[in-house]
Amino acid sequence: MCELKTKHFKAVCPYTNSEMEISILCQRIHKTQTLNKHYKKMDFSCPKISECTYGKRNCPLFQSA
Repeated sequence: MCELKTKHFKAVCPYTNSEMEISILCQRIHKTQTLNKHYKKMDFSCPKISECTYGKRNCPLFQSA
């Protein structure tokens, strides 16, 4: 079973030079010998992504979330 969660992350975006919030889609991954839940960032959405010079691959907010 694939467990997905959406998290919201807010920080100062270097493209807009203002505080922005992105929605991050995370997938649960299983790590052996631990009872904690672990998630991997899969994708994100941002209202400025179509005009952003960083693009989807190099988004500083997604990378630092």
